[in-house]
Amino acid sequence: MITKRVLIAEDDKMTRIILRQQLKKWGYEIFEAENGQQAYEMLAVDSPPPIAVMDWMMPEMSGIEACKKLKNNGYNDTYTIILTSKDSSADIVEALESGADDFMSKPVNSAVLHSRLNVATRTTEYRNKLATYAREMEDLAQQRAEQLVHADRLVTIGTMASSIVHEINNPLSVISSTYQIFGQYWQKLEPLVQSAIDGDFKDKEFLSYVLEEFPQMIESMKNNVFRINKIISNLKSFYRRDNSDEKVRYSLNDCVANSLEICHAKLKNNVKVNTDLSSEPLVILANSNQLDQVVVNIIVNACEAILDKTHGDFMGNMRIRTLREHDKGRIIIENDGGAIPQAVLDKVWESFYTTKEQGTGLGLSISMDIVKAHGGKMLVENLPDGMTVRFSIILPLIGA
Repeated sequence: MITKRVLIAEDDKMTRIILRQQLKKWGYEIFEAENGQQAYEMLAVDSPPPIAVMDWMMPEMSGIEACKKLKNNGYNDTYTIILTSKDSSADIVEALESGADDFMSKPVNSAVLHSRLNVATRTTEYRNKLATYAREMEDLAQQRAEQLVHADRLVTIGTMASSIVHEINNPLSVISSTYQIFGQYWQKLEPLVQSAIDGDFKDKEFLSYVLEEFPQMIESMKNNVFRINKIISNLKSFYRRDNSDEKVRYSLNDCVANSLEICHAKLKNNVKVNTDLSSEPLVILANSNQLDQVVVNIIVNACEAILDKTHGDFMGNMRIRTLREHDKGRIIIENDGGAIPQAVLDKVWESFYTTKEQGTGLGLSISMDIVKAHGGKMLVENLPDGMTVRFSIILPLIGA
């Protein structure tokens, strides 16, 4: 069993031999160190002996100093029993607070040591079981998070549904047909209107207005039908569950444009958006739907932060930039919805952590996972003005 491995750290050779013989008789596999530095180096590894019997006073580094260094550097996997001739309450407290798990006075009683090692063995076995259980729970949570990716998308869309419903109308095909018919009729009417203007028609000013404005009206209808179609297309892509790992060439500028199109209805009456996009395309290799999801999530969160501050009484501000940084591309999204409290900032990437009454606590966590899967990273910070929050998405560029 892995928990039967024990490190004996003792500078006195005779004591080390006696301990070795006793522990071998009890079925332990023995590792030995002659001083505290050796003991530290043998324990500061990924799979150290689960139990250490360590003398307090040793050359180069004492047992207590080794315990402190292990604790401070995050190596807490070994159950450590300190051996010493010291026996005061203050000494016991010092040993335990330094990171030791148990304390025994010299000379060592064999029966007591055996019992203490049995306790240490049981404790390390419990630790291993708890660690295994924690990993299993983490894997289960990850599975549940992946199952909720689609639900989280729907929550994000749901927050925008009431404001975009008027932009996605069922009679879109009728509108499209109508503007096409208008265009066809106008091709026949335009020369007649021009003839009337050139002739004796009294209200030439009105006809001149029609001649100038009607083509623009037709073009405006065409552009708006195209825009509605694009909104619907983007929303379908956003809704669609996409577990594919397939990545394609995708521009960060296009990502920003598509995400703003999805969020247009939510933003237009509440947030003034200023974009400053790179003059170069900043192409990455990406799952475009997943990356759009990341940017949409940040934009929606920013809009909600602004609404919480303004209550819709005045417009908030959002600034979105793209830029190159050596071989990386960066999307920067800033909003003036107020600084994020430090306690929230420390947990903002944690799964299931949320400050929203109806939030899932998965949006930013999933976004971080998506960006990491693309070889990038995400950052969030409060700017010195105390009002602006900046999110950054940093991704590797193709051919940079």
